Formats: sequence, C-alpha cells, structure tokens
Amino acid sequence: MLAPVPQNEAQRLATLYALDLLDRESHPNLERLCRVARKFYQVEMASVTLIDSEVQRFLATDGFSPDPIQRNASFCAHAILSKEIMIIQDTLDDVRFFDNDYVIGPPGVRFYAGKPISAPNGVIVGTLNIVDTSPRQFDKQDADVLLDLAALAESEVKTFALDVFDSLTGLVNRRGLQLIAEQTISRAVRQGEYVSLIYVDVETTNNSSRQMPRLEDDYLCKMAAALRECLRGSDVLARFRSDEFAILLPDTTVEQTAVVKERIRSAVNDFFISYKDVESVDITIGSSTLEPSESDLSLDQLIEEANS
Repeated sequence: MLAPVPQNEAQRLATLYALDLLDRESHPNLERLCRVARKFYQVEMASVTLIDSEVQRFLATDGFSPDPIQRNASFCAHAILSKEIMIIQDTLDDVRFFDNDYVIGPPGVRFYAGKPISAPNGVIVGTLNIVDTSPRQFDKQDADVLLDLAALAESEVKTFALDVFDSLTGLVNRRGLQLIAEQTISRAVRQGEYVSLIYVDVETTNNSSRQMPRLEDDYLCKMAAALRECLRGSDVLARFRSDEFAILLPDTTVEQTAVVKERIRSAVNDFFISYKDVESVDITIGSSTLEPSESDLSLDQLIEEANS
C-alpha cells in the first residue's frame, strides 16, 4: 500500500531542501546513534532517513548499505504521517506491508519501529528507525528509549539547520531560500512554469523618537505568522533581513502574484493597527515574476527586480 502524501508536502520538501542534507556523505554522530540503537534492541538494521519526493535517502545506517530506495516501498513514508512512533510488530499482519517488496523479498522485513524527526520549523523530514527480519514485541520501555534516541537524532539534524533557518521566527533565512529556490526554479524550467517572488519591507516611526526602530522580536514573530496566513502550503516565506521578508511563489503568474500582494498589504496593515508604540508604518511590497521562456532564471534576479 502506497503511503498518502502529507498535507504539507510542499512545505516539507522545501524544508528538506533548505537543510541541504541530501548530498552529505558522512554523519558520524548519527552513525553512532544507529549503532547504539541496533545494539540496544538487538535488531539487524537501524537508520536515520530523509523522505525525498520520490526516494527515501539515508543520513546514517548500521547493518546495511545506505543506498536510496523508492518512496513507494518505504516504511518511513508511512511513519512521517504522524509525530508518534510507528510500530509494526509483524509486517505480515499489517495490510499496508504484508506484500511490500522488502517483506516478500530481501531482506525480508518482519518488524519496524520508527520515530519521525523534525526540522527547527516543526516540519517532519524523516525518521530514526529500527528494523528486523523476525517479528518482535515492543513495549513501553522500548518506546521510551526510541523516543530518547530520536530526540538526539533530531538535535543533530537541527545543528545542520543553523545556517539556513532564522532562530527567532523559525523561517528559512537567505541561504535557506537560495537552496529552495534552486530546486523550485529547476523544476519550473523543466515544466514550463512561472516563478514569482514578493518582497516585504516594513519601516516604522516611533511615537517618541521619530526614528525608525527595529521591530521587537515578539512582533516579528507575530508578523511572520500573519504573513503565513496569506500564503499557500507550497509558498516559501523567508526572513531575508532584520525587518524584511521574501516570499517565493512557485507556479504563480503575474496576475496571481498581484492578488497575493494585496492580501499581504491588507494583513500587514491590520496587524499594525494594534501596535501602540508605532505612529506610522511604511510598507513596501514589491514583486517580480520569471516567465517559463526565460533561460537565465535565478533567485538573485527575482530579488533585484522585486526590491528595485
């Protein structure tokens, strides 16, 4: 049985690409966790996985070769649908897996337990899991240990995210947006789609000082949340600079972008009505769109045009 696609799949894949983990060759700390998990549970295999659009990739393994496998045969593709541990004590008794290629063929999986792991923005990107070729019982103590190991794996994954996520808002930063844009623009070129970007710059005048202060951290977080409400699941919101945000809009025409711009302008204006320490707000919202016929598509080009 094929795993359903998560409702936030576009955001999940954007997060995965921002982490820039897919092509890294070695993760020693995660490999140690896999060795510990395999030894503690006395199972044949343990791994930390990432679920890409079509394949399951491995950040670390113990007990088998870390070659990618097709997502449609992946146990972890089912596990990422929830934040809870997925436990299959006997695959032959589970309607989802009794005829799975890795159950009826090598390696003959009969047991699986996997705990999803998340990026700093809370989006699930993969799992820490253990696998055996014999059915097993899995009690609460076993589950508690797997939760602890998965928390360590998640912490390790989040260390890789320091360069691509904004620590305050949880949004991707400029580098993270660049990594996502590379994937988005590449797909647009292949499929003949538009790619648009909206740039939001907010300047405020303080009642007392008449200066343009930096927005307080609390309000930046609330403003980021307000912007998210204006967007689709496939759109990527990034904190570009201190009080500036960039929004990447895949498969979005000029006309569609104009509608989103007005929605954002209205939301930001409504947001600042309750900002008592601000006398006036100057909101600059620019946009740009790359057409499918353009051969030199780039994020830099989008940003330059939107911010000009």
